[in-house]
Amino acid sequence: MVTKTIRANTLALLGGRLASAALGLVVAVISARVLDERFGAFAAVLAAGFVANTFVTFGSDTLVVRHVARGGDSDLASAVGFLQLAAAIALSAIAIVLERVGVVSGAVAIQSLALIPQAIVTVAAAVLRGRQQMTRLIATNVAGSVVGAAAAIALVTHYETVWAPIAGLGVGHLVTAIGSASIARLAIRPPASMSQTWSILADARTFAVMVAATTVSAQVALVLVGAFGLVGAAGFAASTRFVEAARLLPASAYGAAFPAMADDIHRSASYRRWSGWLIGFGIAVTAVLIAAAEPLSNAVFGDLEHASAVLRVLALGLVPIVLRLRWSFERIAEGDEATVARIAVATAIVVTVGSMAVAVAEGPVTVIAGIHSAAIAINALLLFPRHRPTRSSGETPPTAPPSR
Repeated sequence: MVTKTIRANTLALLGGRLASAALGLVVAVISARVLDERFGAFAAVLAAGFVANTFVTFGSDTLVVRHVARGGDSDLASAVGFLQLAAAIALSAIAIVLERVGVVSGAVAIQSLALIPQAIVTVAAAVLRGRQQMTRLIATNVAGSVVGAAAAIALVTHYETVWAPIAGLGVGHLVTAIGSASIARLAIRPPASMSQTWSILADARTFAVMVAATTVSAQVALVLVGAFGLVGAAGFAASTRFVEAARLLPASAYGAAFPAMADDIHRSASYRRWSGWLIGFGIAVTAVLIAAAEPLSNAVFGDLEHASAVLRVLALGLVPIVLRLRWSFERIAEGDEATVARIAVATAIVVTVGSMAVAVAEGPVTVIAGIHSAAIAINALLLFPRHRPTRSSGETPPTAPPSR
């Protein structure tokens, strides 16, 4: 029964993510062909926005999922929504001021405004996940992705500038926010007291560190390559799309399996068997990406400099990504999220410092890709479950944050 539930949830999650990813890929392909070498700047702004969003959410959506799943009232979701909106508005205001004085581009300011609807989406999605209303959640996400993709394509083909597709995607976030908040019946209200605010921040801090560090390690290379305008920035950005698409299946599978880990499904033979299949999937896709990097890249994104070389290097990190997902979820299920957070922070520091050193020296983007893949491999090895901690009787494991 549990296996069937996991299979159904995996298919639902995978279907929704594939639909959104496919639409995102269409936007990326058209934007790459319209913007040409400026596509690297576009991807860097999106990546920076993704990192900023993790600081806005500060892991508090995890608390909402767990609270709702346990039958809790809506007060926590309302308070978390208020705090996230406040953080999003503050960051947007800072970005707009910086744009006015010429420190950042207009594309960055527009991306910062998207943080506001994204905050609403995050909390509303957490409520729906806690209620196990996966179908309704996926439907709103796909609807927003469709609108966002259409708007992005229309704007970038008309204006042919970096801010255009970013603004279009922001429209999609707004549609998703309205739809998900309506379905979740989310009411945004300030925390009842300062003590509740501090309680939320204290409870979320471990997950906040873990999610932020994981996001930084995943996105910082792309941000730096685009920010420094390195040769091959557009090719680097295009190559990351292939790896992001390849990780959808394992991310969906382990995300769906996580609730059942409370019943120790990750110790079962069936779990180990399909985990083996996922590793096999990673190996097969890695081989395909390495062997067919040039024709794949040219066919999808056009002839972008260094794209095929970067793709081959990034593909080497795919199997470690699968292992990292597996062992991270297992450790979190067993209450060892602190270890996951510490390793994530160390990985983020290595990737940031290494990528920054290469970027400042204007080194080749393939070296930055190598640092990224090597860091993921080290992360996975450090997460290897050398022992299984035992939970105390009656302890409920924490809810995992969204996979990155």
